Amino acid sequence: GGDPWNSAYGRGGARAAKVGEQAQVHSIMRENGVQVFMHGHDHVFYDQVVDGIHYTSCGTTGAPWMFGAEGGYPEDRPAINITGHIRIDVEPTRLSVNYVNVATGFPVFGYHVKPYKKTKPKVLETFNEYKEEQNEFHRL
Repeated sequence: GGDPWNSAYGRGGARAAKVGEQAQVHSIMRENGVQVFMHGHDHVFYDQVVDGIHYTSCGTTGAPWMFGAEGGYPEDRPAINITGHIRIDVEPTRLSVNYVNVATGFPVFGYHVKPYKKTKPKVLETFNEYKEEQNEFHRL
C-alpha cells in the first residue's frame, strides 16, 4: 500500500519473500537449503515460515516498538514486544533458535530445524534436456 513508513522490502520480513529482488534472494535460499533468515530493524521478535524458510525478526534489546500495526506482521500470531535476545544452539541433529526474555532469562518462543540434506545434482543427459532446463529457468 501507500504506507510511507514501510515498503514491500521493509517490516514484516516474510511478506517480502516473493517480491522483487527479495524473490530472487528467497529463490537462492530455497535452492541451497537455507532454513533460517534472520533480519533486524524492527523492535519485536517475530517468526514466519515461507517455503520452509524461517524469516525471523530478531527482537529488541532496549528500544521499544512504537509503530503499532504498521509493521505488517500477520495477526495469526502477534509479534513479541519483550526486551530480549536470540539464543542459537547448534547440535549435530538440530539447530535451535530461542528468543530469551532479558528480565527472566527464560525463552518466550523458540523453534528447531534439522540439518539440511542436499540431494544429488541433476545430470542432464542431452543437449535438448539442457535447453529445456534453461528455458524453464528463464520462465521463472
